[in-house]
Amino acid sequence: MAGDKKVIRNVCQVGRAEILPFLQTAAKFCGEIDPENEKESILKNCLHFVVYEDEKPLFGYSLEVGRTEIFITQAAGKADFDIVDHGLQIIESQARGFKSVAFQTIRRGLVRKAKKYGYLQDGKILRKWL
Repeated sequence: MAGDKKVIRNVCQVGRAEILPFLQTAAKFCGEIDPENEKESILKNCLHFVVYEDEKPLFGYSLEVGRTEIFITQAAGKADFDIVDHGLQIIESQARGFKSVAFQTIRRGLVRKAKKYGYLQDGKILRKWL
């Protein structure tokens, strides 16, 4: 039906092999950081998740868990719906009990979308207080 939101049911914590294709895609948008060093750090220090629909991987993301904040270190994917909308909803749900969710980006379109969902910009960091 027109206007119905797609419901994502399968969010799975995954390992190195499953998250690597998403990390490689996200590395294309890294700007001034060294994608290879960053990739190794993310693989070692973060929790990794992939969202599936009918067993098809749609998007993946990595979270660095701090004392009071969840930081999205990378996210990438492709779907026939707005993965920013769905991804932020999923991550904010996972961040219950934390004070904030944050991420860094140089992508202006992503900044505009995140602001619509209540994220505040501080330089290249966007943060939402929960």
